[in-house]
Amino acid sequence: MMNDRLQLSVTNLEIFLQKNENFQGSFILSASEGFTAEGYVFSSAPRMVCLTGQFSGSRAEITYCISAEGMEEQEVLKGKFVIISN
Repeated sequence: MMNDRLQLSVTNLEIFLQKNENFQGSFILSASEGFTAEGYVFSSAPRMVCLTGQFSGSRAEITYCISAEGMEEQEVLKGKFVIISN
């Protein structure tokens, strides 16, 4: 559950990858006016790696990489990015 002080540019990701393909993307984490956010971002899935593990300020770009290496065709990867903040 997000608190009212933080907004995300994207709340749901659906990415289609070929076998053994990697994808790098990002989303924006914004704090409400007058609020400075500090915290950490983790992934619930080993194939989803947060390249921006911590943030501080009123706006942060959180970059991540998703790897389909070793996955089979039609295999589905589900995971979450977990944000811990003040």
